[in-house]
This record gives sequence, structure tokens and C-alpha cells, in this order.
Amino acid sequence: METLRQLIDREGPLDLRRAAQCVVEVADQLAAIHISGRVFRDVRPSSIFLDQLGRATFPKLDLRVPDAAAIYGASADVDSLDDAVDFLAPEQALNSLAVDARADIYSLGCTFYFVLTARPPFAGGSASERLLKHQTARRPDLREMRAGVPAEIAELCSEMLEKNATDRPPNAHAISERLRAWLEK
Repeated sequence: METLRQLIDREGPLDLRRAAQCVVEVADQLAAIHISGRVFRDVRPSSIFLDQLGRATFPKLDLRVPDAAAIYGASADVDSLDDAVDFLAPEQALNSLAVDARADIYSLGCTFYFVLTARPPFAGGSASERLLKHQTARRPDLREMRAGVPAEIAELCSEMLEKNATDRPPNAHAISERLRAWLEK
């Protein structure tokens, strides 16, 4: 199986409908995880796989709270966290134990932005600088990076990338519902 990251690296940004469908598939899985009272904490293109039918999936769910050393090795420091920092919610960077489902929504918003532009929303700089951008920088406008994105898609992505967790969509199900409605047009 190939990751979503590998697909984007090879083929570039997804078309709008395929990107929306991919986010629906991931949001549906996140909704099930969140209903059980858990948080995935690692939503990013490198952790999303495409099955034989091209559907986006988390093939192996390990919902324990990971720490940086467990993921990246005992000598992990902020600057060695590769692409994970590009998809990390502001509150998760501060305290990964205190996050709720809205952190996954933020990370899914970063992933949505990535699959439509082939770049993370806060690209450039060291891992520390990118983490700071997640905390302080203005949310990027998807339409500045990709022409032709419908306003409702850009608006949803922007809402998912809100710095304040309470300003994001209320749950993953709400995201999949909005995208399904758009796909049915």
C-alpha cells in the first residue's frame, strides 16, 4: 500500500473531487475513533494509506498517546521531527496529552490543504519555525495557492485550520457531511 504522501509526491496535487473524497474517507474514520473517546494524534499524509481501491485509510490504528522519542527515536528533538510538525495542531505542540478530537480536525485541515497544493500550509523554515507558524501565523488562503478552488472548499479548509480549537468544525462527522453535500452537487 502506498501512503497519501507518496501519491502526492509522485503525481502532485489531487483534483478537487478526489481530494474531497479522500478527506471524507479519513473524516469518517476519525469520527468513529472520536466517538469511542479517543484521539488519533497523527493525522498526516504519511499516516494515511490508499487501499487497493484507492480509498484513504489508517491501516493500523495504535491509539496510545505517542511521545516524540517513541516515534522518532530516543534522540529526537524538535528539529528532527520531519514532516510531522507540518500537520500538528497548535495545542498538540504545546501538550499532546491535553488534546481532544479538534486537534485531529486541525491536522486533517493541514492534510486537506496539502493534497490540494502539494505543500503544507506553513511551509519553509526549521521544524521549530514551522511549529511557531502554526501558533502565530495567519491562516493561509487555499485559493492563493490553487486557482479554481470553490469558496465552500476554501472556507471549510480555513475553518479546520483555525488556531483556536473551539472555532473549528465541531467534529469529523460535520466535515464529512459538508464535503459529501459538495460532492453531490
